[in-house]
Parts: sequence; C-alpha cells; structure tokens
Amino acid sequence: VAQFRGSGRSRYPDLFAKCDVNMAVRTMMQEYMAEVAAGRPYVENCQRLPQAEFFDAPYGATVFVDNRHFPESMNELYDKHNYPVAFRIEHSEVAHVSGCDHVWTGDLDAETKALVRQVYKRDFELLCEHFGYCDSSENTCITHVQGMCPEQLFSWDGAQQFYVRK
Repeated sequence: VAQFRGSGRSRYPDLFAKCDVNMAVRTMMQEYMAEVAAGRPYVENCQRLPQAEFFDAPYGATVFVDNRHFPESMNELYDKHNYPVAFRIEHSEVAHVSGCDHVWTGDLDAETKALVRQVYKRDFELLCEHFGYCDSSENTCITHVQGMCPEQLFSWDGAQQFYVRK
C-alpha cells in the first residue's frame, strides 16, 4: 500500500486518481510475479524484492527492526548498541508517502491479499518468527508515523506520537 501511495501517482496515474489501491497492488503483484518468472527479481531497484532475501546467508542481515513500531524500534536498536544520541530518529525527520491517505490494507480484497501473501510468503514467515505477527491476513499500518494510517479509522495522538484505533 505504501508503494502505491509513493510511486502510484507516476506508475499508475489512472488508479491513483481514483485511489484504487486494490487494483494497483494486484497489478504490482502480477507484474512482479511475471518479472520473477522471467528471471528478473531485482527490477525497479529491488523495490518489490521480498525483504527475506536480504537476510539470506552467507552475507545476510542478522538484525531485525520492527517496522510497525518505527522509528521507536530503530531508536531502541541504536540504544542497545550504544550509538550516539545523534543517530536517534525523531518523528519530524521521518519522510513518508502521501496521497490517497484514506486507503490501507483493509481496502485490499481477498484475491489481492492472496497475491501479496504468495509474493511475500517468506517475509510473513520472518514477521511471525521474529515479532510474533503470525496472522498474515491482519490489516496493518505503520502506527508510529503520522500520515500512514487512515484517519477514518485511527486518530493521531500528538503527545504519544502514534495512532490510536477509533
């Protein structure tokens, strides 16, 4: 959904104009599956590449950051490894996508969600293993970054710096 909100304006202008996140994500998944089948999984500067690949041996990443709680999760990692305070990420520093702010994963139909689960199967397995997010059908948004959850369902708590479900 964030990729649609970020690049959808230029990549899928007709769908973006209608904020049709469902058809855009379905199209993205179908296009990516075709690229993978043709031996080109690294298209679009690896933007569609499943994150699990970055954790594969022998040179894979070994530290996991919970994107659902970004930037707090990243700051906790910095603190754990004694990084200087200058490394801390403030909410005001987080750049994020915009446009079609009212759409989210809850707007994807069963067919589109099935394609996402197929393409990102290993990512869902890592989310379950490392963070306990084992319901791959759960509708989520990045609750600690303003503008990333639909206002019709969530309220931004400026004091706490996160969204609260209405």
